[in-house]
Amino acid sequence: MKKNIIIAILMTIVVGAVIAIKINNAPMTAVESIADGIKSRNADKIIKYVDFERLRGNLKDRMKTQMEKDASMSPMGKRMVAGLGDIILDNMLRTHVSETGLRKNLEDPQKVKKFDGDIPTGKLTDENTYIVVIKKGKEDMTIILKKYGLFDWKVTDIELPSMRR
Repeated sequence: MKKNIIIAILMTIVVGAVIAIKINNAPMTAVESIADGIKSRNADKIIKYVDFERLRGNLKDRMKTQMEKDASMSPMGKRMVAGLGDIILDNMLRTHVSETGLRKNLEDPQKVKKFDGDIPTGKLTDENTYIVVIKKGKEDMTIILKKYGLFDWKVTDIELPSMRR
């Protein structure tokens, strides 16, 4: 009887340790899979780690803010951004920030530069947000992943230097 209890306790500890390791490594697994997908130009390795709807919404908000700043010199510019900006941004983002858009971009060597660097590391900013900063010279790009469920992490936002809030 004691032997069964000891085995049950050891199994519980092992399962708990495996779950803890899986939870702690999950965001880096997502980042590594995305980097591998870019290197191998395999969209399927990337798609499962991207929330395209949230990413489009975040990019649209940031781009619209930038357009409004650029158009701030004239009232007519503001009206155009308010009216046409949404339509243009929606269509552009729906075309390019989607599974189909990702596949097309990965097929075109001119659109995706060769990724041959180290896989960037990131940091947890809270229990549900993981931030990866990719430095390229003086400029950097920030990729934000959010937690979905217990083990899944997905890209929900990308910040480019020209689009900082």
